[in-house]
Amino acid sequence: MTRVIACAVSAFLVASAAAEAHVSVRPRESKAGATEKYTVRVPTEGKVATTSVEVEIPQGVMVNSVEPAEGVRFEVKREGGRFSSITWTVTIDPGQNRELAFVAKNPTDATEIVWKAHQRYADGTSSEWIGAVGTRQPAAVTRLTAAAAGAPESSASMQAAGDESGIAAWLQSFDRAFVAKDLDRLALFYHPDVTIFEGGGVNNGWADYRDHHIGPELKGFENLQPDEQSRE
Repeated sequence: MTRVIACAVSAFLVASAAAEAHVSVRPRESKAGATEKYTVRVPTEGKVATTSVEVEIPQGVMVNSVEPAEGVRFEVKREGGRFSSITWTVTIDPGQNRELAFVAKNPTDATEIVWKAHQRYADGTSSEWIGAVGTRQPAAVTRLTAAAAGAPESSASMQAAGDESGIAAWLQSFDRAFVAKDLDRLALFYHPDVTIFEGGGVNNGWADYRDHHIGPELKGFENLQPDEQSRE
């Protein structure tokens, strides 16, 4: 009997370890239409260091911002004005893991978000976390629930609080990029074809605004600090 119990416990521990060994995205449940902060957990389970991870952003999900992290570079791909994927370049040694975050608005008409991820290693190999739940290399999934009709006001307040939290995170991320004078990160907050009316002038597109307005302006600023009072 003792051997049976030991085997059952061992099997459970192995299954639990396997469940945590792949690229995961939290939270695993959110609200349709909500603005959510998502955290991508990337472990290195083998003997070769991870060098990058790419997460595909499904249709209907609108990324607001990507949070900076120490020792990590990121770049995004765009399709039709939206982010279609985020790639983080980071060294994660064997047995270690990193958490990478972004803020996005959920689709309003979906029941789940499937996060396909591509993990690449120093020896040129990769793990493709794109399979269905239960397969050897499953994609992470966030289930989406809708607020029931006639839901109590407290539920609506919680939803609003979640949206406010996402907006605050977006603003903080913008502030950090602005204070750092990081034009590459600031580009994430502007549509490539944006038209900006500022200071009595007009800039057509992000490149024009970057090269002829905000870029030269930032070079002349010293000791930049975000105005927290304006956020209240």
